[in-house]
Amino acid sequence: MRNRARQREEWLTRFASTVFAVACVALAAAILQVLEPSVGHSTPFITYYPAVMLSSWLGGAWGGLVAAIMAVSVTCVRWILQPETAHRWASLIAFAIAGCGIAMVGEAQRLRHLQLKRALARETVFNRVGREARTSSEPDSVQSAAVAALGETLTVDHAFFTYYDIPNDICWIASEYSAEGLASPIGRYTLSEFEFDASLTYSHGQTVVINDAASTANTSFTIARQALRVRASISVPIFDRNMLSATLTVAMAAEPRTWSRDEVELVEAVAAQTIAAIDAIRAARREHKIAVDLQNALLPAVPEEVPGLRIAHFMQPALDEAFVGGDFYDVFALDKGCHVLVIGDVSGKGLHAAAQLALVRNSLRMAIYTYRSPGPALTHLNDVLTAHGLVDGFVTAFVALLDSESGRLTYTSCGHEPAIWQSAADGSTTTVGETGPPLAVVEGYEYDGHGICLAVGDSLLLYTDGLSEAGPNRKEMLGTHGVEMLLASEPHFTRIQDRLDDLIARAAAHSHGAFRDDVAALLLQRI
Repeated sequence: MRNRARQREEWLTRFASTVFAVACVALAAAILQVLEPSVGHSTPFITYYPAVMLSSWLGGAWGGLVAAIMAVSVTCVRWILQPETAHRWASLIAFAIAGCGIAMVGEAQRLRHLQLKRALARETVFNRVGREARTSSEPDSVQSAAVAALGETLTVDHAFFTYYDIPNDICWIASEYSAEGLASPIGRYTLSEFEFDASLTYSHGQTVVINDAASTANTSFTIARQALRVRASISVPIFDRNMLSATLTVAMAAEPRTWSRDEVELVEAVAAQTIAAIDAIRAARREHKIAVDLQNALLPAVPEEVPGLRIAHFMQPALDEAFVGGDFYDVFALDKGCHVLVIGDVSGKGLHAAAQLALVRNSLRMAIYTYRSPGPALTHLNDVLTAHGLVDGFVTAFVALLDSESGRLTYTSCGHEPAIWQSAADGSTTTVGETGPPLAVVEGYEYDGHGICLAVGDSLLLYTDGLSEAGPNRKEMLGTHGVEMLLASEPHFTRIQDRLDDLIARAAAHSHGAFRDDVAALLLQRI
């Protein structure tokens, strides 16, 4: 059906070119008849040249040749009917040759146009598959985009992926495109029923091109094609560990089709692009799983009970990335009545950032245990990181020591988002975070310690920049002031974890439901 439609379209195009050429020659003859008294008989083809050029430009070689033949025929008839206007036959021969040349030039232009059109279609297919690969983390979505793009571009009846499990004698079709009104070939098939040896057919790894399955000498291949309702096809094999795992096929259902080399190369290129995209997605998934497992192992459990404190915590990697990030928090006891509170952000994402997070968190713990004060501990850690180049980027951190009995909080901020202190007395909020540069940036920098005193009922929110940068776009981010307003406007909650979860939910709603960056937060309340 598709082949007949294409043939019909070609004949209609040729018919239109013929009609157009005849009309151009007729108009040229009429104009020549009007001009003849002025120009005389010296230029009998002056108006026919533009007619041939125009016909050739729009109709290619066919249109140009029809126009040239018509012009020569009209001229010959005139010369026969009006012998006194006859000229040397050399001029007629010269025009015929020029007309053929113009027709060939027009054909070359038409072929160039078709070549550019095919190149554009090819790039459109690649861009469509590439866009799906960039925006989707599902291999099935990429495969569906590939077969749909091929089916629509090549105007075939079917395009589909066939997956093989040769040891178990089965194959199945899942991702597919079918033209409107055609039955889908999706299903599970037994290879032995087809008497079809897929491993042997694709043993050399070459694309199998069938112009007409009814005339092929391979009987088993014909049986398989008939079962799948396929008459003509291009099938590109895909191997995994030297075993046939799948084929990408475009096909005509009931009619033969002579496939061009460009069409075969397009299917092969899309198969290669799709497999590369799927491999990248699977590699990203593996890295994501490893990084998540590593990050979960690195994040210590927050103590369920800290004397004098209620604590809530939250951690969420960015939803628009296939990687975990470098945000972290830590809560641990330094002495019986003194606890260390840490929140930080290691630049970068993925497995590498998670590995650097482990180094920073463990080194920070060791420095705190050694120096027992945030300022000296962070100064020492910064010296180690800069002197030995232990991190590729930088680290922001807010480190605080809280005396549970007195409520005294001693803190140091290294380029981190300011903490937000909320008074229980009047609900007012204050930012806390006189800051130095991030760690691993300025060698030899000495960090200072600062202090506040939390009254009973006071709250302190520590968070990473993923929370303050929440918003629908870069111009409408929450910012520190927005986070303050969220904290100040929270309704009363019995559980502090519910209070933090509600704050995070409202921040996410401001960002249209999803954070652009990783978010980590600790909410403390003195009791």
